[in-house]
Amino acid sequence: MQELQKGLKAAKTSIPATKVPTPKQVRAQLDHLEPLLKEVQPDLLPWLRALAPRIEVYPVVVTGAPKPALEARFDVNLLQLLPAEWAAFLRERSASMKESQLPAPFVQHLRLIVTDLPKYVQIAPEAKRLCDSGMTQRAAAKKLGCSATMLCDALKLMEMQGSDELGILDLDSLPDRRRKNHPDRQVTTEKVIRGSNGLTEGIVQTVRELTEQNYTPHGIALKIGCRISTVHRALAWDRRQKRIQSRFGNARPARPSSDKFRDALKRIQKKSSA
Repeated sequence: MQELQKGLKAAKTSIPATKVPTPKQVRAQLDHLEPLLKEVQPDLLPWLRALAPRIEVYPVVVTGAPKPALEARFDVNLLQLLPAEWAAFLRERSASMKESQLPAPFVQHLRLIVTDLPKYVQIAPEAKRLCDSGMTQRAAAKKLGCSATMLCDALKLMEMQGSDELGILDLDSLPDRRRKNHPDRQVTTEKVIRGSNGLTEGIVQTVRELTEQNYTPHGIALKIGCRISTVHRALAWDRRQKRIQSRFGNARPARPSSDKFRDALKRIQKKSSA
């Protein structure tokens, strides 16, 4: 027994001491590996598929984001990273268990937003963490590579939801953006105003009403589902009609021709044709 303890003690002393890397060191190493991974990305795809055999994508709403986003959810099987002998041993020990029932250290459940988010939304959790650690807003903005205004927007977003992480809610379905199913984008058969380059009375009237409600041209275009150039043309047409009305609105209308004049004109036309 004493010999066994001596052997264990000698084995422990022969093992080199390892230091656990700090989060800062891990981030620095990942930044160093990122360009290398991009270069060999095609070669890594089979290995990534082996780590995550099934990837599911769901529509979600991210707090602060103006549009729905897509979130990928998958389980990473860490057995694939072990040496072949270790992986075979663990598979034999857990042969009666399904992959979803493997112990937590071997299967990690991950969720990842795969669509682009506004930058102030992306940096919001990190901005809050830096400011909570005592860093000034100016230093945090410099570290995150953003403006002071964007940093303030990110901090306001985190303060509004009262959490250290962004809120993510599942969506049952994505909004239908097809024109035929949008109430404000129905194709109309309204008559086009002559000389207006494709404008209709409905478009001009709607643009006029929304402008009176302090909508911007961009907001009007989003509201009625048209191009912003159409809104500008409708505004220009409406201003032109108001100028014409103010200039000639009080003019005396022309008197219609009398019946006698029309009869005389017909007689002259008949004599000339004869």
